[in-house]
Amino acid sequence: YRSYIPKATQILEPFHNLLRKNVNFIWDNECEKSFNLIKDYLCSEPCLAIFNPNRQTIVQTDASLDGIGAILKQKQDDGNFKPVAYFSKKLNEHQKRKKAIFLECLAIKEALTYWQHWLLGIEFV
Repeated sequence: YRSYIPKATQILEPFHNLLRKNVNFIWDNECEKSFNLIKDYLCSEPCLAIFNPNRQTIVQTDASLDGIGAILKQKQDDGNFKPVAYFSKKLNEHQKRKKAIFLECLAIKEALTYWQHWLLGIEFV
């Protein structure tokens, strides 16, 4: 369900940290907050549009020192752009030491690779 939740990697990070080797399992306020946020996303009405290769398509990416993310959006009949899918990925320690321009380019590369099955053969921005 990660592709349906914006910034899922960052939201789930407290859980990933609990699963590391030699780490005591301590459920703190950060874990509780993340759990409730994910639960709210999964229990709320779907807000994603169905991908249509004939619609105007935009790939929007972002990067931070924690991770990279992207939104695939398409123009709807009402003229507004609606998300079709989300992508996020946590950075490893080596990537976290890279410059911002590298991380922004990495976000673009990873998003295009992740959604290549939709994007190949269509025009997008």
